[in-house]
Amino acid sequence: ILLKVNSIGQVAIVYKPEDYAYLHPHIDEDNMNFFKVYWTNGYPKSANNCGNGVCEAIVSGGCLCKTAVSESRVFSRMPKSPREVLSYLKVGAYDPSAFDAGKYVKYEENGIKAYFTS
Repeated sequence: ILLKVNSIGQVAIVYKPEDYAYLHPHIDEDNMNFFKVYWTNGYPKSANNCGNGVCEAIVSGGCLCKTAVSESRVFSRMPKSPREVLSYLKVGAYDPSAFDAGKYVKYEENGIKAYFTS
């Protein structure tokens, strides 16, 4: 999985599987579905040589960066408030209703909805 970073630090996902019959437009190289990212110490851009060469410059003026996906548990209990959730989690997920019925089970507490695989 690659990330395309535009001139204002927004990110779009680019995915190049080894074998596929059709690549959906929301993950191909021309993806323009950028979303906001909360950077800690700046972001790769043309002005800093795409993160001092960590990423590669692309024709559109942005940078293309390699990524690593890491999954880890953030909470060991249901958070006490939406504010607590937002203080730890910065990137959302697909709407669970986009998946097959029964794939996820909803649990709701403290004004927060959590979805678990069934």
